[in-house]
Amino acid sequence: MRRIRFSYYKKMTSWIISIVVLSLSMFTSYAYSQITQGDFYRIALEDGLSDPWITCILQDYKGYMWIGTKNGLNRYDGYSIKAYKKEPFYEQSLNNSEITVLYQDHQNRLWIGTTDGINLYNPITEDFTRFDMEGHNHQDQKGTYISKIMEDQTGRLWISTSNGLMCYDRTQNKWTPYGPAEQESSSSILALHEDMDGNILYGTWSGLQRLSIGSDMFSDIIVDDPVFAVKQDVTKAFWFAAREGLYHYKYNQDYKKYAYGDSLEKEEFYTISAIYEDQDLHKYIITQEKIIKWDHTTQKFSYVSGLGEDIWINESIQDTKGRIWLATDQGLYIFDSKKDKVVYYRHELDNRWSIASNRVQMLYEDSIGHIWIGTMGALNWFDPDQEQRDYYGTKWEEPWYEDLRQQKQVHMEVVFPDTIFPYHITMQETVSYLEEVERFTKESFDLPNTISSTSISSMYEDDRDILWI
Repeated sequence: MRRIRFSYYKKMTSWIISIVVLSLSMFTSYAYSQITQGDFYRIALEDGLSDPWITCILQDYKGYMWIGTKNGLNRYDGYSIKAYKKEPFYEQSLNNSEITVLYQDHQNRLWIGTTDGINLYNPITEDFTRFDMEGHNHQDQKGTYISKIMEDQTGRLWISTSNGLMCYDRTQNKWTPYGPAEQESSSSILALHEDMDGNILYGTWSGLQRLSIGSDMFSDIIVDDPVFAVKQDVTKAFWFAAREGLYHYKYNQDYKKYAYGDSLEKEEFYTISAIYEDQDLHKYIITQEKIIKWDHTTQKFSYVSGLGEDIWINESIQDTKGRIWLATDQGLYIFDSKKDKVVYYRHELDNRWSIASNRVQMLYEDSIGHIWIGTMGALNWFDPDQEQRDYYGTKWEEPWYEDLRQQKQVHMEVVFPDTIFPYHITMQETVSYLEEVERFTKESFDLPNTISSTSISSMYEDDRDILWI
């Protein structure tokens, strides 16, 4: 985890690295190794990760990465990990160490769902407030599994639990239950969605219901057909992926149902997890074994070819470029509908830059398009658009390095709007690009228009793209 990547910010990074490398050149020699396309960077137990089983990932407004696991919550700042767990007899710790979901609301507050309820993180004290489903703090909510968290346009939190759908109004500190919690099969929330107008829709094994703005009652849209996924398109029309077919629906109109047909296996549609749309308005339904395409032109269904046999899809996401990523028990698959192509990545025993495990559990795209991949064994991150990466590791050979490091350590913190998190650079960590960079050095004490010193303490780029050093 010492190899911190700076490939996110080519412009600023070039300036930083040029100065750092020049500042350290009298003390170091470099060992070069080329890393080819398809490299996965790992964060594992030896790096401070609390547990190898990743359950959820989130990037907060400061750029920190939060990693939920089966045994603890981890905050990664690009350099080190801090782990949080439930602590006996301390009510300001997590109510359970098994993390199920992470959510950041519009006020940048971090909510953490566990197998025993929900928690709110306090970034100042770095502890947690526990909530029960009655709206009272510090109560025992053992056994309340949290699977989804969503904030609506009014700031209310909608939370899918093992006991049904709950709504939390923070202005009144009030919890309101929705859904038939007394019927176990119906209380499982399969889909949760807020439409463009602020109405709440949720799918269960009994169908799909809608809560209109200003109403306290849900009304039925689809009955007797489990709805697993909901998508609203640019026309405000809805697409519902259900067991019996794909539904097209507009409010105050009758829905249209596209039956899957005899060419597809019916068993596939008991395990739908998501529905996506490409630039040509084709729909892609993700089951636990297949991608099923609905062609917008022919209005017919077909399987997307190229996936492995007998795979099990644990998670899927669609990135900002429209590619569909699949986390499976046989590696990582990526489907590009523009190229009609599927590629996959699998663990290679003798390749430390391959994905850490073929059992991929979780996927997350950060603010700059990098994909974070939770596997059984480690957290990986991957830049799908970087064709070649180059790493310069610092090689220390002089025996006097230990004493020198104490005196000559370089420490800079660079913060600007596009960063994923603040960076700290020391003499132990120096990276570079194989690209043309402009270098600035101190020529002499009396020569104008040169940098005043090679000892750099901080830098800042203003809104006019002027770099202050």
